[in-house]
This record gives sequence, C-alpha cells and structure tokens, in this order.
Amino acid sequence: MKNVLIALVAFASSASAQASFLGKIGPYLEGAPQEARLSFEPCVQAPVTMKFHSEQSRAHHVPRIRPDRLTVVYGSGAEESWDGTSLGTVKAFTLRADRGDDCVKEVVMRASAAGFEPSGVNTVYLTVWRQ
Repeated sequence: MKNVLIALVAFASSASAQASFLGKIGPYLEGAPQEARLSFEPCVQAPVTMKFHSEQSRAHHVPRIRPDRLTVVYGSGAEESWDGTSLGTVKAFTLRADRGDDCVKEVVMRASAAGFEPSGVNTVYLTVWRQ
C-alpha cells in the first residue's frame, strides 16, 4: 500500500535577496516507499534549493534514506527529475532547481528506507528554500 504524506503548503512571499523558507516535506517513516508533494500557489520564482536531511542532531546513527525520485514541476509544465540511483544512499543532499525565468510550481519527493539505525527513526525531511 502506498503511503501519501501530507506536505506543508507554502505561499510565495515578496521577492527578497535573502534565502526564505518555503516549506518542508516529511517526516519520512521506515517501511514502504512514500511520496509527498509541496505545492506553491502562486508559483515561486527560481532558483529553489532543496535539502534532504535528518533533524535528529543527537542521534549516534543518522537515518539513511534512499531517495527514489525527486521531481520539480515548473510553471511552464516542464519537469526536472533526479533518480535515486544517481544520488545513492545518503545522509543528506542538496539540489538546486533553476530554469531561468521559469517558476517552481511543485516539488515531489519519493523515498524509501535504506538502513535506518536505530530502527523506527522518523525525523527525515526535505526542506525547500528560495534564494
């Protein structure tokens, strides 16, 4: 059975030279692959930075996640995807979405557990920022 996580819905704010928090997807839980979406209305001007990470700073063993696919949907309808095989099993990664004048409409993350230590850790997120 596919688990669908609820994502925060973020609204674009006025343009700023500083990075601004747009939203967070997660937590990802141990078990079956999970998919979550973060949608923006109106769409957010690129570039957008996505950081997949654990927020459990005191853990001796950081959860390891296999990101199956990360997809960015732009306002024009174009999509940009990263396959999990190119990212490998990671503790954290940061990606940047930028298609010139196009804006980001949605970020979709599909991930599955790949060696959580200790079992049951569920504090792994995808955080999205606009620069």
